[in-house]
Amino acid sequence: MSKNGQLVPEVKQALSVMARNNLTLASGHVVPEDALLAFREAKAAGVQRLIATHAADLTGKMTLEQMKEAATLGVWIEFDYRNTLEDNRTELIRGVGPEHCFLSEFWTKNSANGSPKEYAGAAGVGAFAAEMRKRGFTDGELEMMFKNNPARAIGLPMQTPPAGH
Repeated sequence: MSKNGQLVPEVKQALSVMARNNLTLASGHVVPEDALLAFREAKAAGVQRLIATHAADLTGKMTLEQMKEAATLGVWIEFDYRNTLEDNRTELIRGVGPEHCFLSEFWTKNSANGSPKEYAGAAGVGAFAAEMRKRGFTDGELEMMFKNNPARAIGLPMQTPPAGH
């Protein structure tokens, strides 16, 4: 993706196409330095929607400072439902601000016997939300991270509830 601290020409070309076609750039599982480089270049190229994919996981583990830098560029910081309650991830959300984050991938881990991934279901997502409340997140913050921010991250129009709700 980069060479000597610069994005390779093919990535710059892809960012130009993304900007012209109003596409969303998700970092994928790259090292944080490359993700930030791509976000800076994407912003300069006119890409409007940016996502730090699984920012606290895998290859792309960003520090809080890197997440904050990304957020200042308008990047949405994605956290994976399956492990958000582990390690210090809720503190990372609090540090960067729920208004810059969203929660994704509401499926359970594969079982030891190799069965397919399963959606967590209403009960699983509800239990997760209850645990997030115990950790100090308000209903408004949860609605923001579960619903509003993911919709904005991919350019979906926000719907307002009917009057009286």
